Amino acid sequence: MIFVSIFSILISYTLTYKLVPKTINLGNKFLILDKPNKRKQHKKPLVRIGGLAISIGFYISFAVGFLFLNLTNINNQEIISLLLGLCAIFCLFLMGFADDIYQLSPWIRLSLQIIIATIAFNQGIYLGKLDLNFLNFDIANVQINYFLSYLITLFWLVGIPNAINWMDGLDGLAAGITAISSFTFLIINILSNLTFLALISSCIFGSSLGFLIYNFYPAKLIMGDGGSNFLGSALAYLGILPLSHSYENISEINNLFQFYDPLLILAIPIFDMTIVVFSRLLKGNSPFFPDRSHIHHRLLNYGLSHKKTVMSILIAHFFICSLCTLKLFTNIIYNA
Repeated sequence: MIFVSIFSILISYTLTYKLVPKTINLGNKFLILDKPNKRKQHKKPLVRIGGLAISIGFYISFAVGFLFLNLTNINNQEIISLLLGLCAIFCLFLMGFADDIYQLSPWIRLSLQIIIATIAFNQGIYLGKLDLNFLNFDIANVQINYFLSYLITLFWLVGIPNAINWMDGLDGLAAGITAISSFTFLIINILSNLTFLALISSCIFGSSLGFLIYNFYPAKLIMGDGGSNFLGSALAYLGILPLSHSYENISEINNLFQFYDPLLILAIPIFDMTIVVFSRLLKGNSPFFPDRSHIHHRLLNYGLSHKKTVMSILIAHFFICSLCTLKLFTNIIYNA
C-alpha cells in the first residue's frame, strides 16, 4: 500500500500542477473571476475555478491507483461506502462549481448539502457507537441514539466542507490545511489497513500540493467554492467513514482510529467555524453573513502580514496533527 500511496501522490500532484495553467486560461476566457472587495485580501481579479484542476487530478489519479490495489481482502460494504462517499464528494464539487459560476443562494447550497448528508446517513455512514476506553472507564461501544447520530452526521458532513470553505480567505490557507490533514489521514489509514481510504488520502494530498504551488501567496488563482467543497467533503468522509456503521466490523481500526482523531486533525477549521458562527449570532447576523471574524482576519488585524498569518496557522495545524500521529504510534507501541 505504501508504494501505491507514493505513486498516487506523484500522479495527483503532477496532474493538478499541469492542469492549473489550463484552468487559469479557461477562467480568464469565460471571465469566471473573483473580484476584490473590502472583505477580500487580493487586489486584482483571480480565476475562481481552481477546484476543477484539483478534482480532475484527484479522480484520474484515484482511477490509476485503484488498478494497483490488492483487492483480495476488501470488504464489500467497504466498497459500497467508498463509492457512495466518492459520489457525494463529486456532487458537492458540482454544487460548488455551479456556485462559482452562477452565485447560488447560501440556502440552496445548505439544502443540497443536507440532502446529500441525509442520503449518506441512510446508507450507513454515521457514528453509531463511541469507544470511551481512552478515559480508563473500561467502557467500549456506547450506543448513540439514532436521532442524535443523525445530528452528529449532519453536523460533520455539512459543517466540515463549510469550515474549509471559510478557511479559504487567504492564499494557500485552505489548500495547506487540507494537505496537512490528508497526510495525517494517510498515515492512520495505512496503519489501519484501510486500503481505499489510504488511496483517497494520497490523491487528496497530492492534488492539494499541486494546487498549492499556484495558490500560495501571491496566488495566481483561487480554488473557489468548487475546490473548497470538494476538499472539505473529502476530509469529512475521511474522518467519518472509519468510524461509521458501515465499517464497524473491520477489526483493524478498533484500536487505532478513535472518534476524537478527526476532531484533532480538523481542529483549527472546526474552531474557526465555531467562533465565527457564535460571533455572527451574537451580533444578530445570519451565520452566513460574510464578515472579517475568522481566525486569519483576527491575526491580520493584530498586525501580522498575509504570509505570516498563513504560516502561523499552518504551523499550529501541523503541530496538532503531529500530536495526533504521535498518539497513534504510541498506541501501536503500547499494544505491541
